[in-house]
Amino acid sequence: ATMNAASEASTVAADGDTGSAGAAENGGDASAPRLLALTAMSRGDYMESPSFWIAGTELRLAFFPQGDAFAGDGDSSAALLCDDKAKLKFEFFLNGRSFGRKVLLGKKFSCDFRQPSSLASGSCPVAGEVVVGVEVHENL
Repeated sequence: ATMNAASEASTVAADGDTGSAGAAENGGDASAPRLLALTAMSRGDYMESPSFWIAGTELRLAFFPQGDAFAGDGDSSAALLCDDKAKLKFEFFLNGRSFGRKVLLGKKFSCDFRQPSSLASGSCPVAGEVVVGVEVHENL
């Protein structure tokens, strides 16, 4: 699943063969105001994707541009969320870069990473600003 954190509207498309889903975003000219909002967000504030189903589990992605409550200075955070307890082996991606395989045991898994340069500098790129993704490898 992917979430483009600079968009205004979301739709969800699922691909059952690969065990992945995508949150397709429609930004266009509306992306610049949303980017300004991302850089202005406070620590702990987040964007959440629409729900999607993978491996029989309903999931959501959350992106904290300034990091969650436990993130270090200059870090952003991403979380994989579900309403019911789950056991999944998965991999987070930020702008296409993998952060290694992780295991969700429960309702939430989050991790921190260096803030993307488009947010750290306060710059406002036109497209492809921040894309958070997840690939589920196995339902444990």
